[in-house]
Order: sequence, then C-alpha cells, then structure tokens
Amino acid sequence: MIDAAVKRHSRRGLYAPFILVLVALAVWSGWWLYLTRQIDGRLETQAQMLRQAGWEVRYAGKSIAGWPFRTRLGLTQLELKAPSGHALDFPVLNAEANAYQPTTGVLVAPEGLMLTRAGKGQVAVKGDAIRMSASGIDRAWPDLALEMVNPVFTTQTQAEPFPIARAARVEFYVRPHAKAAPA
Repeated sequence: MIDAAVKRHSRRGLYAPFILVLVALAVWSGWWLYLTRQIDGRLETQAQMLRQAGWEVRYAGKSIAGWPFRTRLGLTQLELKAPSGHALDFPVLNAEANAYQPTTGVLVAPEGLMLTRAGKGQVAVKGDAIRMSASGIDRAWPDLALEMVNPVFTTQTQAEPFPIARAARVEFYVRPHAKAAPA
C-alpha cells in the first residue's frame, strides 16, 4: 500500500532560474526601449537646435534597431547644410553603440557621401570604408576619430578641383589635451 502521508518536495527550485531569467530579460528590454527613445528624442532635439541656428537638417527615413545588445540608428538621405553653405549629404548613415555603453559609438557611411564646399562645388567621396568613432560623448570634449580606407574624391561638374584625388588611408583624430580644462 502507498503511504498517502509522504510529503512531496517543493518545485520552487526548478522554476526560480526561469523566473529570474524572465525578470532580467524584462528589465533589460525596458532599458533598451528607454535608451532607444532617448536616442530618438535627442536626435530630434539636436536637429531642431541646429535648424534654429540656421542649419538645414533633413532626412528621408529613420530606423532604430539592435535589440538586445546594441542600438543602431539608420538614417537615409541625410542632408546637413551649414549657414556658410558647406554641406554633407549621406545616402545612408548608420550609427551604432552598445546598449550597455551608449557613450561610445561608431558612425558608418556605407555608400559614401557628398561634400559641398561653399563657392567651390561638390565632391563625391567613396571608399572601402568611411567611418567615425566617438567615445565620451557625454563629456565636454569627446574623443573623435575619422577613418577612410581607400577613399576616392571625385569633383562634380563645374566644381573646383579637390586637393586629394585618392589615398590609401585618411585618418583624423580629435582628442582632448591632457591639460584641458575640466568639464
């Protein structure tokens, strides 16, 4: 005969890891959604501030993706024009950062860009890679690095010649000086 008074073991230990994973996933997803809304809001705020300062800022499409570990902002047909007449046009511009470190990121122009020089005309810039990295963008003076691999600079019709036609690599670095004033 089976003894009905035998106490069964609790199964809480079996469910606890799954519940913890689900809670962690929900918290992380909440953080990611909050972060992407912040990125979207700050992009619109910055674009509006530039417009008020006389800049022209336009883009045809915007997408935010990358869940769970990245935030990837994609802009299509981005046009940035300074009051001086200088401008940058990107068919596609992608920005990506890790969700756990959003103050460090990379910008990539996979289809190149068009540089407009005020009074001198346009220059198309294409290459194997056109990318810019930024770190410490929450500081007054962030670290910036621009890298172009095998860039080709093509002046457009009626434009003045550009000093560089092609190069194996072009790099620019903007870094705060060690003795820079604290932010």
